[in-house]
Amino acid sequence: MKEQDMISWLMQTGGPVIRYRTAAELCGQIGYDMEQLERDLLNDSNVKKALNLFEECTVNSNLWNWHGSKKELLENVLGKLLEFGFNKNIGVFDEKIATFYSWLDSKPPQSPDHTPISSIFIAWCLLRSGYNFDELIKYMLKRIDYIYASAKEQIFDIYLNGKDLKGISKKFINECIKPELNPYSGSKPLPLIHDIYALAFYPKDLVNDEIKERINRIIDYILNDSFQRIREGYGYLVLNNKNYCHSCGWSPTFPGYNGFDLEGMEQNKFFMRVELMSHFVIAHNTKWFLNSIEHLEQFCTPEGTYLLPSAYLCEKASGYYVLGAYMGLENKRTSKSLELESTFRMMCIKKRMENKANSDCII
Repeated sequence: MKEQDMISWLMQTGGPVIRYRTAAELCGQIGYDMEQLERDLLNDSNVKKALNLFEECTVNSNLWNWHGSKKELLENVLGKLLEFGFNKNIGVFDEKIATFYSWLDSKPPQSPDHTPISSIFIAWCLLRSGYNFDELIKYMLKRIDYIYASAKEQIFDIYLNGKDLKGISKKFINECIKPELNPYSGSKPLPLIHDIYALAFYPKDLVNDEIKERINRIIDYILNDSFQRIREGYGYLVLNNKNYCHSCGWSPTFPGYNGFDLEGMEQNKFFMRVELMSHFVIAHNTKWFLNSIEHLEQFCTPEGTYLLPSAYLCEKASGYYVLGAYMGLENKRTSKSLELESTFRMMCIKKRMENKANSDCII
């Protein structure tokens, strides 16, 4: 099928989410009744469930109780709504997400009374939703400044000398991160996967030469072989008087970097990471990205559609959104729904690769 034929197939065969996102993202809302497509979206049973969970999150908007693997927690509920295509132009969403604007703290990310991961999480969700109000952009410019520091220096030696640590278990002692590289409180914080999402959806019309250079330097840094050899999750953070540590997590590492014989969670987040990095033009010609696209092309059907392994677009009862736990777009997972979802997502990636200037890529 030609591209227009596949778009027609998605619009005729797909459910409300596929139809809404196809019209919005592949067709630029041209030629379709977006108001009717939005009504269909809001009437979808899975969308209604997610909105009900979002309502509960707005009622119980506790800064300290948003993070975890339960499906009803904010990071997973909001991630799911974004997968469903929700954005600032959908009234019910715009009204409720305003509850979380206060999570964007104007203080520097390393302030002791600050919670950087909650701020960067809500920042990328707002950016992906199409918001660009001043407080959000000011926060992002500060965050870019901080993570640019480690990228500019190309820091790959991230661990403390274990000999200088007292009271730390031998199990952790060689994987304790240097304090200045702490992603949450360091002066040169290592980037989190949440940071990369925020950069991917930074408003294109606000990207000047300086911001472009900084974003490209950060993306070049994380796609470096030496960076990708750093252990998953970075390691451990030393707290207090160097006799206590806890796990860091959320590093921007990429499954498939050393081949595609993937298992478990690596399968679940692989396609999600490819989709994310397709937003950066600088990533398109890297070895990992090109190899990933070549790998995904083997799942092209004779008709020109795609049918990816279900593990690449999984939908779990629990898990973390940023680890690929909630990728389903249709109400039921069947071979046909998987083909619809696979085709839509691959077409979005190809649009970014082939028509960079008119896509949502950071260029």
